[in-house]
Amino acid sequence: MFGKKQDGTNPPSSAPVAAKPTIVQAEPATPKAADPSPKPEKSKQPVQQEKSASSDEDAKILKPMGADILDLHEDVVEEQSAAQNMDSLRLQRARNRIWLDLRDGIDLKALARMKAEEARNEVNSAVEEIARFRNIDVTPSELTAIAKECTNDMLGFGPLEELLERDDIADIMINGPETTYIEVGGKIERSRITSI
Repeated sequence: MFGKKQDGTNPPSSAPVAAKPTIVQAEPATPKAADPSPKPEKSKQPVQQEKSASSDEDAKILKPMGADILDLHEDVVEEQSAAQNMDSLRLQRARNRIWLDLRDGIDLKALARMKAEEARNEVNSAVEEIARFRNIDVTPSELTAIAKECTNDMLGFGPLEELLERDDIADIMINGPETTYIEVGGKIERSRITSI
């Protein structure tokens, strides 16, 4: 049966003919066929929603009693930081307005001829007059600080005057408008002074 094709010319032999081996190529593994009995599938989405809802309920149950106070504290801190930002913006506007009027209204040549203390008093009185004339909303201590900044800028070394007044600083190293280092007690530390 296997072997050469028999046509009517050759008589069939009694010896069996060996069959040629057939090479079968293995096909890639396929996933198992679906189970004929249908099983209801669970949707993942509702499970996640149920899980998050239950975790929210668990969080409310397990939430410590002081957590409400912490939430309140965070709100207060945010309000304070917003108030500080508004306060610093208000002060910056006041500084800019006073500085522009002072620069335009004061005679620098006359200041250069005065003694240091007289010049400082002149700048301080000019700052107070500008604040009163412009009706700038600053406290007396803020106005004093602004007057000192203006005096240091016009008659001294600007923001470095604060460092030069200290006796414990051995060295001042300026690496840029925002980077100033000082040496105090043999240790180098970064200063908060900026020229911006």
